[in-house]
Amino acid sequence: LKVLYGLGVYSWGFDEIIARDAAVRGPHPQALCGSRPESWAWMTRIVDYLLNEFDFGGFHLEASDLGRCSCSACAPESNTAYYSRLNARTAEYLRKAAPEAMLMVNMCGYLPRGTTVPRQDWPHLIDLGRHLDFLVDPGHTSPFVEPAARREFIQALPCAFGTSGGIWVYPPQRWNRLRWFIPYTARTGRHLEDLHADGGRAVEYYMGPIANPGTEVNIA
Repeated sequence: LKVLYGLGVYSWGFDEIIARDAAVRGPHPQALCGSRPESWAWMTRIVDYLLNEFDFGGFHLEASDLGRCSCSACAPESNTAYYSRLNARTAEYLRKAAPEAMLMVNMCGYLPRGTTVPRQDWPHLIDLGRHLDFLVDPGHTSPFVEPAARREFIQALPCAFGTSGGIWVYPPQRWNRLRWFIPYTARTGRHLEDLHADGGRAVEYYMGPIANPGTEVNIA
């Protein structure tokens, strides 16, 4: 059993830094500019603090859930290229400082819902995978890796690949649970079978209070 620290990469928890330090500030109020050396200095300072003060078993890296910098220097990069570059640089730094730490990236927010990573952007994810133990395409709203091409993508990826276990269901609590419970569980099982057949070897389930039937099913 390992404890992985949820590490925001250039966003999540940086609001006060952005407000106080104009050197890292771009158009986005919650994301450091991805092109400025001062932003990288803050990122490494935070990582160093975590490594010095705690003994985590690994790190969950997430750069994309709150959006990105769109300044003139950052804007030319595609979303996949931009987020993968920030994640890869941070993961490489962590790998050198803590070689035994388990490292993963969740692609949540990489692209708008309903869109997939174009093949010309696959190399960015493949390069990112060289620094990770596993990469997660959450897929709980829609997958970022086209399902028909997933096996080919996994074969090219240097690390393990996984999902968040398929589509999530959060029904109104007033519904009778048997209205959706059995079909949802069966669909989740099929998703895991298909993922494994394609070469997937990781799953990142999101946990919460078991009073929520959807969370209870994920835990089960």
